Amino acid sequence: REIPLDIHPFAPVARLIPDTTGGFVYLLVSGRNCKTTYIGQTKHLRQRVIQHNTGDGSKMTKDVSKHPWLLMAF
Repeated sequence: REIPLDIHPFAPVARLIPDTTGGFVYLLVSGRNCKTTYIGQTKHLRQRVIQHNTGDGSKMTKDVSKHPWLLMAF
């Protein structure tokens, strides 16, 4: 069963992204299609989210029709 993002109990992270470089696994959700997600790993979370939203991230997140990518969890 599909659960629409607007009534899902979780929302994109609404807090500062840590500057630590210990390593992160993260979940992105397309801001235009909540059924499209991406899971990645990085040591520099803030920089990586920016890369995904400027087309410099993974080839899976380059499609601008899915931008912006929202940080759902890390």
